[in-house]
Amino acid sequence: MSSFLRKSVALIVIAGMAGFAALSPALAANAVFTGRVLDSDGVTPRAGVVVTLVGDTPDRVYRSEPTRNEGAFRIESAPAGAYALIADTPAGAFLADGSLRLREGTNNPLALTLNAGAQPNYQSDPTGAAGTNGLPAWARWTIAGAIGVAAVLLVINATEDNETRASDF
Repeated sequence: MSSFLRKSVALIVIAGMAGFAALSPALAANAVFTGRVLDSDGVTPRAGVVVTLVGDTPDRVYRSEPTRNEGAFRIESAPAGAYALIADTPAGAFLADGSLRLREGTNNPLALTLNAGAQPNYQSDPTGAAGTNGLPAWARWTIAGAIGVAAVLLVINATEDNETRASDF
């Protein structure tokens, strides 16, 4: 195989991996985040509360529909990752958690207890159900792509034709 052909194939592979790495955040599975919003007694459901996940950039904001009489909320559109959790009530907004981590797929439900004049209390599975699953899928794919690109470059470097010829002496 000629040096030109090897380099062309390597560039095509690299371009494909880079394109896949760029698209991988869009391909990542979403987190399913559910729970109930409760009054300060920890038992009575709160209606009319919008639960919001706020990510690290302005385009990463995901809201639930307002809770109904049972106080239940559901957000399915957020990708796995770290978020601030806000409960927006008719009486005002509460920052429930500044560093909630959601994993891909269904997370354990969360119970938010809203106390007037205080930050809401929330309870989850102590095993970290809404918690840490390491790096998000897009980051794992990006790392894997970078490793693949490095491997292709090493193969090209190791198999290049030696273009200088030995002298006849």
